[in-house]
Amino acid sequence: MIKTPVCIITANNKPLNSIISKRILSVTVTDNRANEADELSIVLDDSDGALELPKRGVRLNCQMGFKGEGLHDKGDFIVDETEWSGTPDQITIKASSANFKSNIKEAKSKSYHRKTFGEIATEIAQNHELTLVMTAALKAISLSHIDQTNESDLNLLQRLAKQNGAEMAVKKDRLLIFTAGSAKTASGKDLPTITLTRNSGDQFRYSEQDRESDHTGVSASYQDTGKAKREKVVAGDKGKVKHLKGTFSNKAEAERASAAKMAEIKRQMAKFSINLAYGLPEISTESPIKLEGFKTEVDKLKWIVEKATHSYAKSGGLTTILNLEAKIN
Repeated sequence: MIKTPVCIITANNKPLNSIISKRILSVTVTDNRANEADELSIVLDDSDGALELPKRGVRLNCQMGFKGEGLHDKGDFIVDETEWSGTPDQITIKASSANFKSNIKEAKSKSYHRKTFGEIATEIAQNHELTLVMTAALKAISLSHIDQTNESDLNLLQRLAKQNGAEMAVKKDRLLIFTAGSAKTASGKDLPTITLTRNSGDQFRYSEQDRESDHTGVSASYQDTGKAKREKVVAGDKGKVKHLKGTFSNKAEAERASAAKMAEIKRQMAKFSINLAYGLPEISTESPIKLEGFKTEVDKLKWIVEKATHSYAKSGGLTTILNLEAKIN
C-alpha cells in the first residue's frame, strides 16, 4: 500500500501562503543528540526568480507524517541562514533549534557551592524560561563546588551532565537532562522499542570503532582533604587506562566522572546506520531499536538512536536515515 507523505511548515505560527508551499522541493529535519542543535533545511523552487530571500530570525515549525496516520511535531526552529543558488535557481533556508538562539550560550562567571545537580539545573532553567525535565536520581547528585568561569550556562550543563553519566538537550522550550544511553525519556519513562529488519531499508552500514574502545578502564584524580594530597580512582579494569583531565573535589565526583566516561567508551564500540524505505517521523534520538535479519553479532546488540534525519521530497516521499550506537552493558 502506497502511503501519502505530509509535511506542514508554519512561519511565526501562521501557515505558509500557497505560493511558497507549492514551491517546496524538499524539507529535511535532523534530530541531533544532546548538546547539538536540531536542524531544519527547506529547499524552494525559484526557477522563475519570483521569490524574495526569506528573512533571518523567522520562527518555523515543522510537522511530518503520512496521511491517515497523524502528524509528528519535529520542533521549532529559527532561520539563521538563507542561500540562493542556480542553475536551476533554488532558495535554501536553514534554521536551528529555537532554544539554541537564546542567551543560554552567552559566557558568564559564577560559582555554586554545596548544591545538587538538580538545584543548579533548576536555576538555569528558570533563568532562561525553560521547563526542566530531569529524573530524581540525577537531581539528587551532590556537587561539592562548581566554578563557571567565562563559560555559558549551556556549556556548564553539558560538562556536568557528561561528568555524571548523563546527556543534556534543549528542545521545545524544555531543558532535558537524562541518563546517557538509557533508552528512557528525560522523566525516566521507557521509550518504546522499534524493530527494524533488512526489509525496512535499502542501505545499511555496520562498523566497529577502535578509537577509545580498546581502553579497559578510566581513572580520575580527586583532592583528599583529610590527607591533603591527590588520590586516584579507576572505573573498569587495569591495563590500558584513560586518565581524565583536572582534579575533582572529592572521591564521589571522581568516581561518577570515571564511570560515566567508561560507559561512554563502551557505547561507542559499535555503530550502525540504515536508510529506511518509508520514513518513521516518530523516531527521535535515544529511541531503542531492535535489529532483526542482519548478522547475529549485530542483532544481539542493544541499539539506540544517536541521530535521526527525516527528509520530505516533492518527488520522493518521506524517508528516514538513522544513525545508531550499540548499548553495551
